Amino acid sequence: MTIVEEKACKGCGLNKSLEDFHRDRALQDGRKNKCKSCIKLVTIANRENKVKYDKKYHKDNSAAIAEKSKKRYEANKKEYSIKSKERYKLTFLRVGEVSKVWYEANKDRKQKLSKIWKITNKDKVAGYTAKRRAAKLNAIPSWFGELDELVLSEAYSLAKHREELTGVKWHVDHIVPLQGKLVSGLHCADNIQVITAAENLSKSNKWEA
Repeated sequence: MTIVEEKACKGCGLNKSLEDFHRDRALQDGRKNKCKSCIKLVTIANRENKVKYDKKYHKDNSAAIAEKSKKRYEANKKEYSIKSKERYKLTFLRVGEVSKVWYEANKDRKQKLSKIWKITNKDKVAGYTAKRRAAKLNAIPSWFGELDELVLSEAYSLAKHREELTGVKWHVDHIVPLQGKLVSGLHCADNIQVITAAENLSKSNKWEA
């Protein structure tokens, strides 16, 4: 009895080793009629055609699909809400657990990187610290916006730049102190100035109109 070691692929027509064909017990030689490569190409082509079809279908029927989705949501709003909350809770717990494991495994590295970042970004650290302090004192106005954020960020960068140029310590100061003895100011663009540390420390919380 002759053992067949290869067969012709009905896809590409080439003679190939039996190992190049997937197993199929239903066939006499126990192998598929098309080789693995041809089956893979057909699978990829079918997948690409399906993606193209789905895109075209959704594009041509976007309004109907949106309306159908809306009706389904309205009919199952309560169920969707419960599932959404459950999914959010599970995701939150999972992310938290992964973050905790990662932090424990990289604690030393993270602390070193954090120290390096703080040393090289003293202006940003100072800005964050000032904003936290202002928030605690309720000194951030309700109308605080992007312009205020930009001016404050630039002020801390300017203080750092002046210190590098002059060798003298500079501070970002509130013109009207956040905790003045007579009047208290706000943490916003109009109440910011960049002055030397010596000048800032000498004026303390005093404000002169």
